[in-house]
Amino acid sequence: MKSSMGVSQSRLNYIAVASDLGKALGWSSGFVVVYFPVSAVAMGLVGYDVQWLSIAADVIDLPYSLVLVILI
Repeated sequence: MKSSMGVSQSRLNYIAVASDLGKALGWSSGFVVVYFPVSAVAMGLVGYDVQWLSIAADVIDLPYSLVLVILI
């Protein structure tokens, strides 16, 4: 992945942390759907879209620390 996408080891570490946090906090999506309005759920979807656009699709170039803050 490093050579094919030109990603450094520190960026891979950020990606791994974001992935682990997403897995650890995945239970909260069910809680949010039950207790919060649909607009709050849509904001979470936008956060994941920003993460995908900045990491996988490379459409926007955001620092990984900012992506992590957006998702939290």
